[in-house]
Amino acid sequence: YYDEKLESIVFPDSVEYFGRNVLYGCNNIAAVTVPFVGLERNDANSFFVLFTSYNWEFPDSVKSITVTNETTVKNYSFQSLGNVEEIIYTKGMEAIGTSAFGGCYRLKTIELGDSLKTIDDWAFESCMNIDTVVLPESLEHIGMYAFRRDVLGQVTSLPQSTLEKAESLEQLRWLENGYKMGVGISDVGTVGID
Repeated sequence: YYDEKLESIVFPDSVEYFGRNVLYGCNNIAAVTVPFVGLERNDANSFFVLFTSYNWEFPDSVKSITVTNETTVKNYSFQSLGNVEEIIYTKGMEAIGTSAFGGCYRLKTIELGDSLKTIDDWAFESCMNIDTVVLPESLEHIGMYAFRRDVLGQVTSLPQSTLEKAESLEQLRWLENGYKMGVGISDVGTVGID
C-alpha cells in the first residue's frame, strides 16, 4: 500500500504472509487489524518482525492494533512501537512473551483476558502510561521485571535500608522510601513471581 489518506485497515483471517513494507506510505493510518503477528502465519520465529519498527516501515500514526486469530503474544511482538496506545487480542491472551510490549511508551489500554497464564520477563518494560492492569485468576507466572522498569531502576539504586538488612526483605526498601505497594488476600492458588 501507499495511501496517505488511509485511516484504518483490516487484513482478513485468510492472509498467510505479510511483505515487509506493507504499510509503507500510509502515514495517516490510525488502526490496524491483523490475524497474526509476524511475517508468516504459524512461524514460531516471527518475533521482532511484523510490528517492530526495526524491520517494518511502520507508520507513527498507528494508535490501535487488533490481533484476531492468536492467543500468544510472541517475544518482542510490539517492541518499540512508542506511539501505539491500544493493543487488543480478540480471542484473549494465554501467554505474553519476553518484552512483548517493551518500549510501548504510550500504551494505555491492554486487555489481558480471563485465560492468561504467563507474563514473561520485561513484558511491559517502559510502558509508563498503562493506568490499570487487571490480573486474571488464571495467571500462574509473572516474569522478572514484567512491569515498570523505570521504577525498578530507581529502587535498585537506593541504598539498602536498615529494616531490609535486618529482615532480608527487599520490599522494605520500597516502603521506607515512600513507594506504594498493594497487598491482598486471595482464595485462589498463588502466582509465582521471580
